[in-house]
Parts: sequence; structure tokens; C-alpha cells
Amino acid sequence: MRTFVSILTVSLLSTTVVAQTTYQRWDMHPNRTSFTSRGNIGSGWGAIYQGVHASTNRGVLDVGGKCHISRFHTISQDQNCQTKETFGFCVRIGSDASGPSPTVAGLIGLVAGLRTPNNGSAACAFAITTTLARPIAVPSTQHWSFGINLDPAPTWTMDGLSTHAARGAPTTTPLHNSHARQADQAWQIIGPATVATHPSQRRSWRYGVDVADGAVLNLQCNGKPGYGGSYPEASTASAPFAWSARVEGGPRSAGANTAIVIGTGRIAGVSFGIAADLYLLGPYAIFPGPIANATGLAIIPLLPFVPASASGAGVFHLQAVLGNSRGLKLTNAQSVIP
Repeated sequence: MRTFVSILTVSLLSTTVVAQTTYQRWDMHPNRTSFTSRGNIGSGWGAIYQGVHASTNRGVLDVGGKCHISRFHTISQDQNCQTKETFGFCVRIGSDASGPSPTVAGLIGLVAGLRTPNNGSAACAFAITTTLARPIAVPSTQHWSFGINLDPAPTWTMDGLSTHAARGAPTTTPLHNSHARQADQAWQIIGPATVATHPSQRRSWRYGVDVADGAVLNLQCNGKPGYGGSYPEASTASAPFAWSARVEGGPRSAGANTAIVIGTGRIAGVSFGIAADLYLLGPYAIFPGPIANATGLAIIPLLPFVPASASGAGVFHLQAVLGNSRGLKLTNAQSVIP
């Protein structure tokens, strides 16, 4: 665990970017960094993952009923930028209870051989975006995890690669969790371990995955993002915060009508409209939202359905819709305990 430093932006393109392609980013990080870390890997090797739990999310990165990763993004740090580090992005299937599967069959996507930038002899942090030549297919209704493979760092903590993270353990700041019943979705596989484990402090890694020409939903509380909506900014009856849904569909969704759909439970994807899937079980409540702006962004207030004082009141299942002359775009579904 190290203090984070200023960020250098780097873009790694593994193929020529197709003109007019727009990407929407989905992640679980609250945009506040508590520290940078290798989990419990230390000077050894392993991988650190952000879980996409089926109990919380469905249809992440869905376009027309198929979910896939088009780009990876990370904010990571090298403790000595004079020596380049190698790393890779990895995607695994697994289960909510056990996390990413360490088996060969559990690995469903890998981008290997990436290298950190050389930026002097001190510690440096950097944002890296990697565009894929071919998208990686991921499950729409089952658990999957995405993360970074870390090589050995014999002189850690003086040198080695780590990733920015936000802690979520109660009584620490900055926080990203509001209710103890929310699942811990940070994972690690240390060396040749045959099981995945949770690192400490219920953290969220500063990873993102992008979808080409899709739409994404993240929840906000008090105007701030939470752990992908799973852990919004804490709201209580004595200190209530207003909830809202942040919906992003890209410039092609500019001017689209928006709505938030509230369902009573979760289902597998059901074809709905044109090239869109519904991941909620009815009956439904539908609340209209504002017109998406020029970038395809709309913030939909969730009051009064999710009252500001509803902390711990139950589980809410939500999904957003954007609609225009091109048809409908449905985002990922999100279940949350406020």
C-alpha cells in the first residue's frame, strides 16, 4: 500500500480505432483514491480483480443482447519509473461467493505484454487505456471479474506496479459504501493459489471497461458516484442524500428520451425493442428522465421512489432506457441496498 502520485496519461492502441466509434465506460470506483496497492501480493506475483457480481449487476456492456469489452482502462502506479514494468489485463468467470476462478477454464480474456511508460527515476502514476483488436465476450447474467496480472516485484515497496484503489471499510475515509449487506466485490489471486480471496478494506480498484456504442448506468448519491452504484455515498434518515441515476449513451444518443425502470427482481436478458435487452423482472415502475445532452449523458432523479432516508430499507432493481429515432438502448441493470 503506497501513497498515490500525480497521473500521466497514456493510450495503448492494439488496433486502429474505427472512425466515429464512441465508448461508454463502466466501473465501480468512486473517483477518489485512498491509496495504491498490490492487494496482499507483496513482492510476489498474482492478479487483482474487480468482480462483476451477478447478484448486483446484469447486462454490463450489453449491445444488442451480447456483452463485450472493447477497451480496458486503469490508473496504476510504478514506484520507480526508470525501470519499466510488464503487466496484462485479464478477465475470468467465477461465482459471487468464490470470486474469479483461478483455473485455465476460468480465464476468458487476456491482454498480455503491456509495459508501463518510462517517466524518470521517481514514482509515477499513469492512466492507461487499451483498445482491443477484437472485443472480449463476457457473461450477461453470470459472475465475471476483470483485473491486472502483476509480475514479481523483488524490491517492493521501492519498485513495482500497483493500482489505485478506494477503501470501503467503515470509519475510514474516503468511503464508498453505505450498507454492510452490500457484497465485497474486490478480489485477488495470489501466485499459484487455487482460490481467490478478498483484499482488506472492501476496496474498489480503479479499473474501467468500455463498450463500443453501448449505454451504461451508474448510481449516484448526493451527486457523487459510489462503488458502481453498489455502495453509494452513505445516506441516513438524519443525513439524507438525494439519489439519481447517471445514464451515458454516447453522442449518438444525444437528444434521446430517457427513463428509469424499477423492477421487482432480476431475470436473464429478455429481448425488448430494437437491439436492447431488459434485465429486470416486473411488475415495473417507470419514471421519465431528462433528454440526453450532446454527449448522450442524462441524470435521472430517483426521488421519491428511493427516498433519501431509505438507507437499508430494501433492495432496489433498476435499469435505464434511452430512446430516439434509432431505436432503444438499454443499460446494464443494477441492484442496490441503500
